[in-house]
Amino acid sequence: MTMDFKASVLPLVLSMMVFAGNDLAAQSSNGPKKHPWEYTLDERLALRFSATAPGRVRTESGEERQSIVGADHPEFFTPEELFSSLIDGCYSVGNEEFEAACRRRRAAKGLELGFPADFWQVVEREAAEYITEMRVAYTPAPPPDDSRSPAQLERKTDGQVEREAQQAEADFLRVCRAGRRSLDRLRRTFGATEFDRFLYEAVAPNIAIGRSVSAESDRVFAETLRKMARGCP
Repeated sequence: MTMDFKASVLPLVLSMMVFAGNDLAAQSSNGPKKHPWEYTLDERLALRFSATAPGRVRTESGEERQSIVGADHPEFFTPEELFSSLIDGCYSVGNEEFEAACRRRRAAKGLELGFPADFWQVVEREAAEYITEMRVAYTPAPPPDDSRSPAQLERKTDGQVEREAQQAEADFLRVCRAGRRSLDRLRRTFGATEFDRFLYEAVAPNIAIGRSVSAESDRVFAETLRKMARGCP
């Protein structure tokens, strides 16, 4: 498939969630601070999509944008997002030197957190299915073998657009399900709390994302995050 999948689906998609009462806000500002791996999905989405969330601003042109820096707010990210970023960065960016450096850093962090010496070999083994699906999804499509001009090739019929959208959804579901199975295996192997802590300490500090904000995009994004958390049934 084309790189459109990586650009449009895997930058993890989320939605606007409003604080349900004042309990969560009170805990965030006055109560004991949780470790970032201890938040529930509902708590993460409520914090991330509050109208007063850090990094949410309106530009001079009137556009609303949100920037999230994992080093400042790791609790905004879901474990599924972090696991996706881990596997993507260490196996499917298309740069072997970068990927190898990523694996070395993550393996070292695992040892620092007390995981066994073969920690990364186990990660690689248990996530093999996910790694494969990521690489397939991120492989650019070969150039068309015909004589049409670039402008002609860029024009798509309604049928082509629909077929590509259906293929993107099928690819997303396949990758998502593989990720869920792989994450579950690693949680069973190392302990859910322990492996999630690794994700929030090794991966989250290296993530920063920015996007335009609207009520509709927030709604769609949150629905997708919830679907990912359920393993894309």
